[in-house]
Amino acid sequence: MDESFNKVPAVTLVFWIVKLLATTVGETAADVLSTTFQLGLVVTSYVMAMLLIIALVVQFKATRYVPTIYWIAVVFISVVGTLISDNLVDNLGVSLLTTTLIFSLALIAVFTWWYRSERTLSVHTIHTWRRELFYRAAILFTFSLGTSGGDLLSEQLGLGYAVALALFAAGIAVMYALYRFPVMNGVLAFWIAYILTRPLGASAGDLVTQPGSEGGLGIGRLVSTAVILVLIIALVAYLSAQERKHPPAPVTPARLSRRERGLTRWRSRRRNRTAGSRALRRSRGDLARARRRVLVIDRLRCQFVVRQPVPCLAFLIPSDPCACTSYSPSFSSRAPRARTMGR
Repeated sequence: MDESFNKVPAVTLVFWIVKLLATTVGETAADVLSTTFQLGLVVTSYVMAMLLIIALVVQFKATRYVPTIYWIAVVFISVVGTLISDNLVDNLGVSLLTTTLIFSLALIAVFTWWYRSERTLSVHTIHTWRRELFYRAAILFTFSLGTSGGDLLSEQLGLGYAVALALFAAGIAVMYALYRFPVMNGVLAFWIAYILTRPLGASAGDLVTQPGSEGGLGIGRLVSTAVILVLIIALVAYLSAQERKHPPAPVTPARLSRRERGLTRWRSRRRNRTAGSRALRRSRGDLARARRRVLVIDRLRCQFVVRQPVPCLAFLIPSDPCACTSYSPSFSSRAPRARTMGR
């Protein structure tokens, strides 16, 4: 059986740091492209969507976790998720409360469909294209939900960026405590923390880039984005070196759950059965074509003998039954019938 590898990194402290930086740069980079470079939300959305599609194609073609490819895709998903929320609020006039509810329902739908299809939401066994598709859809909606929820708390409810930052950080700390003292399932704790890191990063980005009159530190968006990107590149280089130093073990059916092992065996048998039926159809087709060629050759040979200007004589070609049986005395009305030997 072919070995398959997990396409998602291990959940470590470095993972959460890079994830937080990616969410922050998603907030600041969207503002830089749409406001500082004056591209507008629509043009920025189209450009980032095209770059995201390219990054996802490269990611889906990879057979294992590659830190550079994975985190580039995450950064683009972060930017696109932010732009989806901003377009709904700024261009279409949808309220932050409505967008928060929409993205919450969309995320619940993705998780429900994922669990009904795979019977797990674990990120430790993302080794098939279907699970990776669910995983990417889930993180896209977590970014959009985090953007809308963070803006709802910090701007519309008037809590301020610093208070919202502290609130989301406290929520992540509570999730970690519930996970360490096994009160909450690890998968549930992971996804709740994953959702909370998006508004945490967005609040941090707004706190750094917004002017002092609006409760921010007044650091420019371009400078903040450049610094965060440098930090992400440094950490991804570190993760790449660690990946080469300690290559991951393959995700084999022995390490999966009972249902996952059954699904893997069933899919393997179905692939083998499909390949066998295709080979059988090909062999039958070759045999049918060979039979048709033989029949065509026999017909041509019979026609050749019939069209001879002399009558068919059995003693001359006794081994060719088609020539004698297909002979017709229409060549000449006075031509005698072919007679067999001994008569």
